[in-house]
Amino acid sequence: MSGPEAFVARTSPVGTGLLVLGSLAFVAAGAWALGWFGEAPTTRRYSEDSLIWIGCASVLFFGLTMLVGGARLFDRRPRIVVDAQGVLWRDFSDELIPCSRIRGWTMQDM
Repeated sequence: MSGPEAFVARTSPVGTGLLVLGSLAFVAAGAWALGWFGEAPTTRRYSEDSLIWIGCASVLFFGLTMLVGGARLFDRRPRIVVDAQGVLWRDFSDELIPCSRIRGWTMQDM
């Protein structure tokens, strides 16, 4: 699929690894707020119910982020490939979008 002027974007192992480690830290903090490592923390700022909601949200959201990041960490396939045949964007589909199906293209600097 790749030609001489193909653009290929891959997942950054360092960035994805940091994402997984950061997610793990927030899962651990949420588990601590839920009292999974002993007595649950107490504070005057938040009620006990608030800490339970914060802990559950943290464990669920960052646990999912950790799983998705962990899966991407071991996926060595290119995320995006743009060449003369078309566009392959793995977050959208595993199928090639042929150039004949693309109606317009806009370049934008960020």
